Amino acid sequence: MADSEVFYPSKYTGRHNNHGSLPVKADTKYPKGTMVARDANGRAARPDDGLQIHGVSEGDFDNTDAGPRGNLGNDAFNVELTVGNFEFAYDGTAPKPEQVVYALDNRTVTLDSDSGARGIAGVCTEAGSGGKCVVMIDPVMNGALKSGVGLVQSESLTITAADLTDADGSQTFNLGSALPTNAVVIGHSIDVTAAFTDGAAGVFSLDVGYSDVDAIVDGASLAAIAKLHGPLGVRSGGRYDGVQMTATVLGTVNVTTATLGSVTVEIFYVLV
Repeated sequence: MADSEVFYPSKYTGRHNNHGSLPVKADTKYPKGTMVARDANGRAARPDDGLQIHGVSEGDFDNTDAGPRGNLGNDAFNVELTVGNFEFAYDGTAPKPEQVVYALDNRTVTLDSDSGARGIAGVCTEAGSGGKCVVMIDPVMNGALKSGVGLVQSESLTITAADLTDADGSQTFNLGSALPTNAVVIGHSIDVTAAFTDGAAGVFSLDVGYSDVDAIVDGASLAAIAKLHGPLGVRSGGRYDGVQMTATVLGTVNVTTATLGSVTVEIFYVLV
């Protein structure tokens, strides 16, 4: 066959199609507004391990014995789906925009992939309130994410002199939220926007790590405005499954004596 040389209009020319459908599965119910996955046979399924979310049910589709038409078996009709942005409850740590979330059930998402077992629901686009977040659901995007086209995600923290309240030579802060399971750290950034000083002879530095507080960065100087990457620790990248990253300010004097200083620390990671 040869390519057409004449304009051939499509029903959805110039628009991203936000509707779809999948054949129904025997003895299954799909309530309106809940997440629907696609099983290995190409049928609509309730969320389960290994099944990526394909869309959200546009109506109440009941193919069970208790349904209005009873259980009609596989492929008896289609479940109509919508793709796009939807608000769902989340379990565990609150998702942040651009983080991948996984289906815990047909109305709840989580950052925890259960070591890669859970199906991808989509990407958080907005941190909601009251235990909810907005999730972009798209089967093409979810398939790409499953295939390893990962989104770079981050955790960040800004520390100022006013935050230093421990009356000793160091103070450790949690660097954002704990990393999700299967997180692989691929980089970091240290942006000193105001040099740390106590107005005297005190010298301040920064460690970044986890329980090993200087695993990623060991002793970055906070004495001047700069964008830093090191000195690197013994484990500056790699798999950090579900750990809480930390940033530690150290001083040759009591850290509470700092009168000026500000630094922003970021950790960049992907889920695999």
